[in-house]
Amino acid sequence: MVAMKKKLGIFVTALLGLGMLAGCQNSTKLYYTINVYSDYTGMEEYYASHGYYAYEGTDSIKIGYCYALPEGEAKTGGINVYDYSGKTYDYRKAVRTAPNGYHYEFDKLVGFYSKDKNKPIDLKKITGDCVVFSTFKLVPNKCNVTVKDAFADAMYSGIANFDSKGSDEANADLKAALLDFPVYDRAADPADPTTWRAPYYNVYTPKDWKVTITDSDNTKHTENIGRTEEAINAYVIKGNSSFEPTYDVTLKQFHVHVDDIQLRTPKLSASGDIEYDYETWAGGSAMPRDLDVDYGTSIREITEFTGMGFSLVAEGKNGVRTTYAKGEGFPRDLIDPRTQAPMHVDINFIRYDCSITLVYEKMATHYTVTFNDTVGVDPVTVIEGAAVTAPGPSKVNAPVDQTYTGLWKKNGSTEIYDLDAIYETVALDPVCVPTTVVYQKDPSSPTITYTYEYSIKGYAVTSIDVAGTDPIAITKDMFKPAEDFPAYAPYLGLDAFGEDRVLIKSLELPAATTYITHGALTRLDVVESIDLTATALEAVDGLAFENLPRLQAVRLPGTLKEVKGKLFPNCTSLTTVYLDMTVAQYEEVSASFASDWNCGHTVTYKAAE
Repeated sequence: MVAMKKKLGIFVTALLGLGMLAGCQNSTKLYYTINVYSDYTGMEEYYASHGYYAYEGTDSIKIGYCYALPEGEAKTGGINVYDYSGKTYDYRKAVRTAPNGYHYEFDKLVGFYSKDKNKPIDLKKITGDCVVFSTFKLVPNKCNVTVKDAFADAMYSGIANFDSKGSDEANADLKAALLDFPVYDRAADPADPTTWRAPYYNVYTPKDWKVTITDSDNTKHTENIGRTEEAINAYVIKGNSSFEPTYDVTLKQFHVHVDDIQLRTPKLSASGDIEYDYETWAGGSAMPRDLDVDYGTSIREITEFTGMGFSLVAEGKNGVRTTYAKGEGFPRDLIDPRTQAPMHVDINFIRYDCSITLVYEKMATHYTVTFNDTVGVDPVTVIEGAAVTAPGPSKVNAPVDQTYTGLWKKNGSTEIYDLDAIYETVALDPVCVPTTVVYQKDPSSPTITYTYEYSIKGYAVTSIDVAGTDPIAITKDMFKPAEDFPAYAPYLGLDAFGEDRVLIKSLELPAATTYITHGALTRLDVVESIDLTATALEAVDGLAFENLPRLQAVRLPGTLKEVKGKLFPNCTSLTTVYLDMTVAQYEEVSASFASDWNCGHTVTYKAAE
């Protein structure tokens, strides 16, 4: 094509010489002129647009001319194009511009007199000036296609046309290879995953085909197609293609059965050797006995097996259990193929189904907990992770007008310290709060006195001073806001309402109420309704509503988790007990409700949403 960048002429040199000679002699015409055209403009689009060719029709480009002897063969079957340097160019074999994935192939030469396509001529016998059209056909490129198996070996190799589909009849062999998706083991049954071979550390699950495509410009890209017949039928070849199977790969899991958990204590014998005393760990029954772990898991990393203050040091070796063993001897020991000895398990790197005995050694880490501002309380030594009991109220030196809450914190910290699991040496200070708090919302509201109650670790209502002699409704907004109490001493419950409780006609408690103690609401002689649905109430002692002769309705919240006894003895006027939860929600917590907690009164529930 480079040679064609100059204006081209087609010459048959011997014929050209004859023509010139005849012209000079002014004799009878001894040759005929043949103008040669290409029949498709797109094949020479570049050169036409740059002025190399002259258009002589909408569908053809003149590419040159030559001569033929009268009554003689035109030699057009071997037309060669010459440029002015004398180099030859075979127009039939040149590469033409074509759409991506296709090329043009020379088809034939067709001759006509006077460009009239209705007057074809015999190119072997020219009788006058004529035109010859070179015709070409658009042909798809051939694409090399390979299909590889799970071992990267070719299981199919062939040729497919560009733009052809997997559903094309010519690609039947390719389609068959793609449908025969290779499992990891070539000898396995593709329909039976249990026969597929895989290394003992991985599980291979067939996924799809990954296709690497090389375009005509040698650019490579990949895409994935499903391994279904529908996806393969619709797939279109767009270049040289290589199909490789892909798999989802996961770590294989193995089953570990713990036969026993033992403790051993090292000691020196009389000869100075280290000996061990063994005992079954009492806490071992709470440990998981069957585990499913990934390949390579270390039993040491499983926190459930970290004994309190003990270190895992060894494992009893009961042999390795194999899921492939069958018969009465199951589980059967695996045998080392090299030594023929039974294989044993490495608890630092599990790679078999196995049965083991875990052995812990008493090598505990100890910490010291010091309780400041106490009388007669020595520092406590505890094993790492163990709990410690706080001193009682009589042991704590509380400031004047304050009382000890049963809570502790580090010096300078606002967070309550967790005594249920000690992991450091620490000195703690007691949390103390005012003994009483008196609150009146406004002059028309009753006075409410809050007194610290140690048994519930927080503040409790102990008395309400009701002004006047007429029964009144006690509403939740009359109480001191919960946020006004210290964060570490929340509003936890109620204790008693004093002698004036007889004047309370109805009662609503504040949202922060989480606990009601025994007898807290008894002797509300004129109360007709109690509504607790706005509270965060979690627990109620038995007999909390005892002896309320005029009580007609009680509404309990959906937060309630525990009822510790019968609630309504001698509540003779009670007709409605409403529990603000659905029946299904109640069934989830009912095991924590005392039997006959409602004393035979009908309970209604919230409708299911």
